[in-house]
Amino acid sequence: LPEKSTAADFSIEKVTETISKLSDTVGSLAQLVDPITSKFTEPISNALANPAVGDLGIFLTKTVISWGVPTAAAGVLLLLAAPKSKGADMSDLDEDGSGGFGGFNPFQKQKKEPKQYLKIE
Repeated sequence: LPEKSTAADFSIEKVTETISKLSDTVGSLAQLVDPITSKFTEPISNALANPAVGDLGIFLTKTVISWGVPTAAAGVLLLLAAPKSKGADMSDLDEDGSGGFGGFNPFQKQKKEPKQYLKIE
């Protein structure tokens, strides 16, 4: 088990020394990563600087707006115009009093006799 830390372990000198070591490590890692990331970011930044890419972006945005706004408005209107269910009526029940779930009603007392769907003549 590690030893318990005391207040003397967290002196200003030790904390600043640890921070400087950490910043040196981060700096050296950044120097290693910069050439790798620049290989990927330079072509992307060069492509985005092209005016044709900007024009395509504006065209795409206009297309999304021109198709998306009317579609969203039509969807809202359909949702508002759809009939709302107010629960089950007695007319929704089958002739045996069960709902529309194939005769399954967990609140109804189960019959002892099976229901015959086919009659043999």
